[in-house]
Amino acid sequence: MKTKDLILDILKRNAGSYISGQRLAEELNISRAAVWKAINSLKNDGLNIEGVTNKGYRIVTGRLKVFNYNEAASTNDLAKEFALSHPDTDAVFVADCQTKGRGRRGRSFFSPGSTGLYMSLLIHPKADASKTAHLTCLAAAAVCDAIEEACGIQTQIKWVNDIYYRNKKICGILTEGQASLEDGLFSYVIVGIGINLCAPEGGFPDDIKNKAGALFKDCAPNGSVSDIKNMLCNSIIKNFFKYYNSSDEKSFLSRYKERSMLIGKHVEILSHSRKNMLERSSFSADTDENQNPRVLVTGIDDSCRLLVRYPDGSAAALSSGEVSAVPL
Repeated sequence: MKTKDLILDILKRNAGSYISGQRLAEELNISRAAVWKAINSLKNDGLNIEGVTNKGYRIVTGRLKVFNYNEAASTNDLAKEFALSHPDTDAVFVADCQTKGRGRRGRSFFSPGSTGLYMSLLIHPKADASKTAHLTCLAAAAVCDAIEEACGIQTQIKWVNDIYYRNKKICGILTEGQASLEDGLFSYVIVGIGINLCAPEGGFPDDIKNKAGALFKDCAPNGSVSDIKNMLCNSIIKNFFKYYNSSDEKSFLSRYKERSMLIGKHVEILSHSRKNMLERSSFSADTDENQNPRVLVTGIDDSCRLLVRYPDGSAAALSSGEVSAVPL
């Protein structure tokens, strides 16, 4: 990693606190002049870094760039375009509606106007896939915290990335990124979040009406639509960066596990691969991977993998895929 990237990582991990130039120099084994040069390079990249004599430097997250749109094809696409011309600049993109909203596995995400909050967070973790895989789960925990804080509603998480309320999906999260072929590090990661505040006029489309839900019956339970959106958006940003900038990179995990709606329940594995099957003694080459096995969810590990047990007693840890809860 470049010197400026190493310094940025330290500043992000200590967000809100001043880090002296001397400490940065000693920690990275470089000169004070090299620190000064790297700091100026980060500022030229558009980062808000504050320097105070006898205190040091800190990254000013309170001035995060936030862009609002009445309509967008996709807030994730807006974030991608911005990332190409503004390297290392974190930002948030919010739209009242999306004409080409996307979900996981190439699905579309229904994003009508005036009924939901659609936003994307652009961040630059400077880490490889093994360290960024947890960002979707981090975002899910942050969204649940924000909904409770801003709306007074407790929600649950369906592994990996869906938020449920009253057994209906009210939020989806799509995480995308671009990694360098040279070192495998992500140059940026985008976390897209779509939340149904209320049902659209005429209800949800037929293909999702049995599964989709909303936080409110109407969009003005305690104020205008815009007030609810603003409060929720601000709370999501605050809670996301609280976890993201924490010195404990797994600080969100306890909240994620607490919110899980699957632990102790039986699920059907809708998509999986042999890569996900760990420590399962009965898994063999003769196993039909096209089957949708039913398993018991026993927990979520510190790598955000879903721990399951098969009817034959064997265990597996799912690192990716899709599951659906089933009745006993």
